[in-house]
Amino acid sequence: FATVLLPAMLLVPVQWYTTTPNATAMAALPLNTGNDGRMNVLLIGSGGREHALAYALSLSPRLDRLACVPGNAGIADIATCMDADIADHDAIVAICRQTNIGFVVIGPEVPLVSGLG
Repeated sequence: FATVLLPAMLLVPVQWYTTTPNATAMAALPLNTGNDGRMNVLLIGSGGREHALAYALSLSPRLDRLACVPGNAGIADIATCMDADIADHDAIVAICRQTNIGFVVIGPEVPLVSGLG
């Protein structure tokens, strides 16, 4: 178990699962994992919420590399930050393909509303 400090100053225990709740559906998706089952993760956003997400993701033993678009100075201590416009969905998809991303976490609401998720 890991403990994550949320902006509301609540301590929440987080358990990293080694199996997915819907293994059948996930098995059909290409996860781009290596032989050891770890994966590259892309985090979208640059605020405090995304910094907390980056920290929590960095604790996972299933994480190989953590990338962030666009990120900030605090996130750069945890992840590799890349400069791209989060409104440019084609650029985000291209980054995912080029860096072998297996999982994307979208922090801000605007990219979700505009259809990125």
